[in-house]
Amino acid sequence: MGKEREVVKKVPNAVLYSDGTIRIDNVRASYPHLDKPWAGKDADGDEGKKKTAKYGIVGLLPKDTHKQAKDLVKQAIMDMMAANDTKVATDKWFLTDGDKGEKVEEEGHFKISARESRRPTCRNRDKSILDKDEVAEVIYGGCYVNILIRPWYQDGVKVAKGYGKRINAGLVAVQFVRDGEPFGEGAIDDEGVFDDCEDDDENWGDDDL
Repeated sequence: MGKEREVVKKVPNAVLYSDGTIRIDNVRASYPHLDKPWAGKDADGDEGKKKTAKYGIVGLLPKDTHKQAKDLVKQAIMDMMAANDTKVATDKWFLTDGDKGEKVEEEGHFKISARESRRPTCRNRDKSILDKDEVAEVIYGGCYVNILIRPWYQDGVKVAKGYGKRINAGLVAVQFVRDGEPFGEGAIDDEGVFDDCEDDDENWGDDDL
């Protein structure tokens, strides 16, 4: 049995634990890939390198409510760099500024990108664990979640030649909190489109196509 996780610091919408993990609450889920691993354009960092499929999520932290949460995460990153006696460029952090990107839904938010080779634990709002088949339906792009992440330092020299230094976040767990406006079109409502079907073969033929 592992050592019990204890609270080291707590601020609105974020908690730092004794094992180095951080829980960030009430973030908007973007690009959730929690039911099966996915290898995207930036799956391993710089474009053009071999991609590795992983589970992951991008958490969007509203700037008007999550500044202290962002500061707690940033301090953890600074402490990690100090512990490894190194400096890592901010564009190589898992914490970035959504206003500096090109996606409309990221404007006004801080952005946390977390990925993991092992499928993270996914829970509903009542803490019950979601089955793999339920995850994609419950946790979708645009809903609000709590995420538990594990920051870690990537030494590019030790990991693989050609990869730079990074501060990454492993994804430990995700909890659904509440619904939100889905990103994109979402599900298309077919209410009121169809009429009652009648058993009349004479009214069905090639002329109707």
